[in-house]
Amino acid sequence: MSIRHINNRVTAGDKVVFVGTAFAVCMVVFSYGVLSFADDLRLFLPELVACSAVVVGCVSVLLLIPCGSRNRRVSVLILLLAALFRLLFVTAAPQLSDDVYRYLWDGLQLLHGHNPYALAPQQVMTTTGSLAAAQGQINHPHLVTIYPPAAQLFFALAGGQLIGFKLLCILVDLGSCLLLAHLLRRLNRSPWWLAVYAWHPLVILECAGSAHIDVLAVFFVLAALSMVLSTRRHAGWIGGILLMLAVLTKLFPVVFAPFLWLALPADQRSGFMIGAVTTAVVLLGAFYPAIVNGLETLATYSRHWEFSGFTFQQLRQWLHSGDQARLLLATLFASILVVAWWRLKKMPNSAPWPMLQTFMGVVLVFLLLTPTLHPWYALYLVAFATLVPHPAALVLSWSVLLSYQVVAHYHLTGIWQERADLSFYIWLAPLLALLASAAFSRLSRRVSN
Repeated sequence: MSIRHINNRVTAGDKVVFVGTAFAVCMVVFSYGVLSFADDLRLFLPELVACSAVVVGCVSVLLLIPCGSRNRRVSVLILLLAALFRLLFVTAAPQLSDDVYRYLWDGLQLLHGHNPYALAPQQVMTTTGSLAAAQGQINHPHLVTIYPPAAQLFFALAGGQLIGFKLLCILVDLGSCLLLAHLLRRLNRSPWWLAVYAWHPLVILECAGSAHIDVLAVFFVLAALSMVLSTRRHAGWIGGILLMLAVLTKLFPVVFAPFLWLALPADQRSGFMIGAVTTAVVLLGAFYPAIVNGLETLATYSRHWEFSGFTFQQLRQWLHSGDQARLLLATLFASILVVAWWRLKKMPNSAPWPMLQTFMGVVLVFLLLTPTLHPWYALYLVAFATLVPHPAALVLSWSVLLSYQVVAHYHLTGIWQERADLSFYIWLAPLLALLASAAFSRLSRRVSN
């Protein structure tokens, strides 16, 4: 075969890759264009699920394209489009969730010199138009805020302005994208993997659409992870501070603490604990003693809240007791955490890969067991799916959007009623993906042998 023929074949192959890449990127852009033109996503739910499937599918195709881990052009393209996709939804009113109005209320309370944990919103006499506007849109106004101190400080930064708060969330989320890009380079992975998080419909809708505070918690978790995996001298205590900021934004990241502590060199573990404890004392002390009222709301949430948790629903029906079902699931999850920590402790090497796999597994198990499976809880899953490829994680991060059916039904009828079959599909989809992946891996090993 002549050199000319070889060059022609290489050129043709490059053209196919370029066309396939361009088509996938254009489909992602088109899908977000369709979603951004929807007047109300609650009335656009089938299209939302379909467009989300297109985006996730196209991103999955892009992952197959060979690309050097330090290809700056791809990274810049992903980040620019990530910013564009988020800005498409920044001016839209929250439609899939109204939690942001509680955020704005808490922030305004703090700016007016009031402790947001002191009184429930319905107990406060409003004195300004901005307070009155936020107060009228808060869900569960009879409950004191549940959000921890670091979240409260972030709420105050927006000054009670919805678009301002959304822009803050977008900046933080783009910071998470930069942290993921750094971690991917450390793992010597293709920058196309950054698109898993940067272009994911769940992330964009929960960040720019609903402005959930979870995007800040994800940022702090990734920052703590990056710090712990670095070789910096003070990585321990800085990592402890960052992780505690994540915990005091949203409580769930506390499950990562023992694993991050274990990943540190022995001489930095005490610094990790000192940084975390000091941060907790300072922030919790700033809101004491009224913050105790927030613990009462947390207790109410943990005992009575439920949403789209298929495992919990089935277990409660079998045991005829919601309390027993919650206790059993909490015990099971705690046991899994202990086993995962012990297995990681026994591993001889200090490579980041086993810890990242553990994080992925912990989040996946939590989402399948929790009684309350709000879609934005899966943001951690998307972040770790960027670093640790797993079909079940990608599928669940998409299927969880089906739970928004209840929002559409409530908007049309005024009745909050979940569909048990959708909870089952959300739970079943990642399990099928897991079984299919295992079967494919087994088949591949047989073929190779």
